[in-house]
Amino acid sequence: MAQYTIISSGVPMEIEEGTKGYRYRVHDGLLNLDETLTDQGFTGYVDIDWQNLEVITAGGTFEFRVGVRNARWVIDETLDATGFSGVSGINWTNIEEHTAGAMEIRADSGTVTADSGDITADRI
Repeated sequence: MAQYTIISSGVPMEIEEGTKGYRYRVHDGLLNLDETLTDQGFTGYVDIDWQNLEVITAGGTFEFRVGVRNARWVIDETLDATGFSGVSGINWTNIEEHTAGAMEIRADSGTVTADSGDITADRI
C-alpha cells in the first residue's frame, strides 16, 4: 500500500536521527531538500547550521508529496487544484523515483536515469 506525506508552503517534512536531520520544504513554489550541519539544525543559519542539497523545480505546482509506491521512493507534484485526489498524468504527476541505488527524474523531454554520481540541472 502506498504511503505519502504532503508538503506544501508552510508545512515541511522533517526526518531526524540524533543530531542529523533532513527536510523537504516548499520555498517560492519550489521543493527543497535540506540537511543539518550542526546541532543547531534548521533553527540555525543557512550554510552554517544547515544547507540546501537539492531544489526541484516544477511548473504550476500546488503541492508536492513524497512517499513509497511500489517499493520505490517517489516525489509527485500536483498539476491543478484537483491534485492528488485526481488522475495521474492529468491532475498530478511523478517527478522523481528512486530504487536500489538508481534514480529517475521525469521531465517533459523524457526520463533521465542515474545509477551513480550526481545529476545537476538548472531546470527540468
